[in-house]
Amino acid sequence: MGSYWDKNSEFDILAKREDNKIILGECKYKNRKICKNELSKLKLKAKESNIDVDIYTLFSKNGFSNELLNSNIHNLLLFELKDFSKLLY
Repeated sequence: MGSYWDKNSEFDILAKREDNKIILGECKYKNRKICKNELSKLKLKAKESNIDVDIYTLFSKNGFSNELLNSNIHNLLLFELKDFSKLLY
């Protein structure tokens, strides 16, 4: 588990669960909401690197676009900064 890079791409998070499922994630620390285009770019990079992803994760400082939130993609997890506020108390 950690970051990963190869000659084609760089990934913020790549993890393999005990059941061998692959989790691939991207962290965005921007002052805007993350849109569905970021997921498309992550999927393209995974394909170029021949990574068979089971679960995609996106982490955002300022949330996500309505299009992404309403996309109903079954293998996508979205995390905002506020989701981790409970860890600070």
